[in-house]
Amino acid sequence: MCAANSTFCCPGRQELRDLQVNMENQQVQQVEVEATVKPELTAALRDIRAQYESIAAKNLQEAEEWYKSKYADLSDAANRNHEALRQAKQEMNESRRQIQSLTCEVDGLRGTNEALLRQLRELEEQFALEAGGYQAGNARLEEELRQLKEEMARHLREISVPIHSFASFGIKTTLPEVEPPQDSHSRKMVLIKTIETRDGEVVTESQKEQRSELDKSSTHSY
Repeated sequence: MCAANSTFCCPGRQELRDLQVNMENQQVQQVEVEATVKPELTAALRDIRAQYESIAAKNLQEAEEWYKSKYADLSDAANRNHEALRQAKQEMNESRRQIQSLTCEVDGLRGTNEALLRQLRELEEQFALEAGGYQAGNARLEEELRQLKEEMARHLREISVPIHSFASFGIKTTLPEVEPPQDSHSRKMVLIKTIETRDGEVVTESQKEQRSELDKSSTHSY
């Protein structure tokens, strides 16, 4: 039976044997390649690692310096902002105090203005009352003056009635007055008074002294 199957079994074994031999040869070649390449690769990797560590250290130093610079800049900006904020708060407090002071001053001026307005209204009312009193007194005085003028005119009319009758005809009134003789040469002294009226009013008034001998005469006008 083995003989019958030898035709089928032997080729498979031979292939397995050949495959095993090839694998062993490849392993030997790989070991030889590794034995020759490994030192060079290790050195290259060592150089690459050294360069990487140098670059990393340099980047780390630059990052630290950049961080320190930025931190210093931010610290300065924060200090400046803090100082500006402090000054702004101080100015705001000063402005608040000024506003409070001005508010108190405005309230005081408002009270003074209201008091002055009240005084002005009182003065206006007092002036109106006094003006009304003055107007009433003026009207009363004008009425009294008018009545006084009427009364004076009536008295003048009553006084000038006898003379007015002569004046209406253009006749002058002459009132002779006789004085006693002053010396042996004078017989008598005649005083002639002339009054001229027009519409009940005295226009002219004069008097004349005349001796009977007609040697001396004098005239006086008033």
